[in-house]
Amino acid sequence: MTLLASFQLSSRNIFRPKFVVESWNTYENLHEFMPKEVFDMRVTELQGIAKQGYRTISLLENLSFITVPIALILMAIYALAGKVMQINGWYWSAFVFIPVIATIIISARAASVRKIWLVKWEATLSITVKNLTMNDASSLGVLWTWRKKRYGGSFNYFIDITQADVEVDVDVLPAYNDALLEASPPPHPELPLYDDLQEFEMTNMTRLGPRPLDEVTATEITHTAESEEVDLAEVRGDPPVT
Repeated sequence: MTLLASFQLSSRNIFRPKFVVESWNTYENLHEFMPKEVFDMRVTELQGIAKQGYRTISLLENLSFITVPIALILMAIYALAGKVMQINGWYWSAFVFIPVIATIIISARAASVRKIWLVKWEATLSITVKNLTMNDASSLGVLWTWRKKRYGGSFNYFIDITQADVEVDVDVLPAYNDALLEASPPPHPELPLYDDLQEFEMTNMTRLGPRPLDEVTATEITHTAESEEVDLAEVRGDPPVT
């Protein structure tokens, strides 16, 4: 599969995460598959999902890294001041260790919350690319996928657009009108139609039952009697009457 375009999720701005998308002219390989209007609509949808579904707590993590050095510096200052000024009291040490304890709690909470958010985000991302693929695979011939790369203690997320393999990824079905036009003719077109075979019609119930007596003519009665006499003569073995 040929890679047509790739968008990376940028979370530098913790309040507005978004996918890094270049201008339409940058993705030349995508031009023959997707028009600009559809591209802009898909990008707008992705940016809305990134803004609503992706959450970052890097601010808390950064505060924890800032708080620890500050607490260590305060502890060192307190130790030096205590020796110089001979300050006694355990409560001063408590004020120094409070930032350290708060940093540990914040870091643990941030790590657990981040895992929950990432699981929800990846589920949302999977549903999104699946829906996009269902819409664009058969009509535009492209597939939408997502992937992630580990970068330090976090992940970088990417959305890729690739060319679909028609024989594998797209189930091509003929149009309804084309299927009707390509339908095979009847096996015996030269045979007469059923409506033309009036003499062999057996579905007429009037021909299956006896005819009313008032509709039987005298000629038909005479012919019937003569036929019965001929049949009896043949049974008895009488010579034919000339």
